[in-house]
Amino acid sequence: MIYNLINYSLEQKLYRYSLKNIGDNLLEIIFEEDKFIVYHSNIQGPVNKRPPSERRIQINPKLKEKLTGYMGEGYKIVILGFDKTTNTFSFWNYDYDINLKSTQSLPTRLHTLNKAKALGFDVHYYKNRNLADRPTKEHAFSINAFLFPLILENYNNIFNRDFSEIFRKKILYWNKPYTKNDLVLCLDLYWKKHPVNRNSIEVSEISELCNRRSDLLNFIPKSFFYSKDIAKDFRNNNGISSKLENIDSGCRKDSVLKNLILNKDSKKRVES
Repeated sequence: MIYNLINYSLEQKLYRYSLKNIGDNLLEIIFEEDKFIVYHSNIQGPVNKRPPSERRIQINPKLKEKLTGYMGEGYKIVILGFDKTTNTFSFWNYDYDINLKSTQSLPTRLHTLNKAKALGFDVHYYKNRNLADRPTKEHAFSINAFLFPLILENYNNIFNRDFSEIFRKKILYWNKPYTKNDLVLCLDLYWKKHPVNRNSIEVSEISELCNRRSDLLNFIPKSFFYSKDIAKDFRNNNGISSKLENIDSGCRKDSVLKNLILNKDSKKRVES
């Protein structure tokens, strides 16, 4: 399931990437110019003798040694915990200063996961000890699972203390373009019936489907996930109609697509 969620989220934004399983709970992602190894585990809890609201995953010395080896090959290491109930991913920092000799329990909270579900992301701060056995303050970064590509884009920054303050703005900007599914719906209508009136049933249906898809991904309320100008008129008839016109303009500028259009028009004339 985690593989499918990651693949879907990357595919929707039309990134250049590859994704493959390379072992138990390990994924390799080549994302644009970066290489990632993702260790994924289901978040467990509540745990005995721990606060009832606490949730966590564990990484053992054997796994740490393996992940550190990948770092030596130029990979960035992503520690990912999945919570099925909220459909959220949580991330913890992994670097060379980690203690390789002990099993480590990485915490988050039920409140953090629920807030990530409702608002897109949240941060849980917790106390830890570094390689020199000195106390440190670290955090887990939890997000809506469908925002996973944003983590890869900003992985060098998500564990900076002030990053959460600007992550909201990144979500608003990132969600502005049409996704692959939105574009496929528009392209299908363009191919079948263009030109088409902006108040037609077909355009209204696409508008409804785009809105429903956004809601199913739990991008609710839209004002938390889209800029004000987009959220107000999200994928309405006017927007869908404008996208169809943009597609038409782009097709007529592209010689290959232009020939396809001409062939389609010729076929229509023959059939009539």
